[in-house]
Amino acid sequence: MSSPRSVPQRPQWPESGSSPGDLWWAAYELFSWRAVGPERHGSFAELMYGLHAGFHALDRPQSQTRCEQDTKIEHARLASPAGEIDGPLAALKESVRFGRDRARILLFQLQAMLGARDASRQIEFMLLRGHEPSWTPDTALLSAEILPVLFAEHQRTDHCFTGSVFAGLAERGSDPVRRLVADYRAREAEPGFQVRFGNPEFDTAVRAALADRAGDDAWPLLRGALSEWRPMSDDHLAPVSLLADPRTARLITPERGREILAMRRG
Repeated sequence: MSSPRSVPQRPQWPESGSSPGDLWWAAYELFSWRAVGPERHGSFAELMYGLHAGFHALDRPQSQTRCEQDTKIEHARLASPAGEIDGPLAALKESVRFGRDRARILLFQLQAMLGARDASRQIEFMLLRGHEPSWTPDTALLSAEILPVLFAEHQRTDHCFTGSVFAGLAERGSDPVRRLVADYRAREAEPGFQVRFGNPEFDTAVRAALADRAGDDAWPLLRGALSEWRPMSDDHLAPVSLLADPRTARLITPERGREILAMRRG
């Protein structure tokens, strides 16, 4: 008979931040061509999962993993308008790690409504020249909902210290994206230009709320107007155009943004 295998003993945990409940030692990732120190991962398994996701993001092989991620994206897309928040957020963040561009455009909308300052960085890379997207962007959604939000962010940016995503797309976006940016700039420069808040019924209700009340007093009316909102496509999860007008944007605090996302929409 062969001798029984020895069972590995649980290691002594050598550093703060490692938990006795962990199965693995912490792992560190270091690349000589990066001008940064080693990146710590909570475990070797965590490191390998990240490398696995990175491989799929770069090479995008036709595989079971890719199908699984796209299925998760579709489930998140359906769950979000039903009022779920944290589950879709987690699923979309994971799919972004695997290079699924559709997840980026969906995640941007949720994070923007929750007040994440770097939400727009989610979609910048997928719209740049030279990038081969894993999903064809919805040009109508980009033009009517996404670009107005990016332009409003551009206007708030201190360009002495940082560049905006909108400006970056104007310079380095793909040809279709740069045309959309140029078209939006031309429309925005026209006298009497106003941001549209989505479908006509919702747009009318929002403008009525703003006309009836000033400042924070308009929030209850704006909240009531949300029953009129309708998505313009399957990938339109939230009324992000509210963030493109300073009058409505100042009303959408992170807490109120979460309240909106918790509603059944559309």
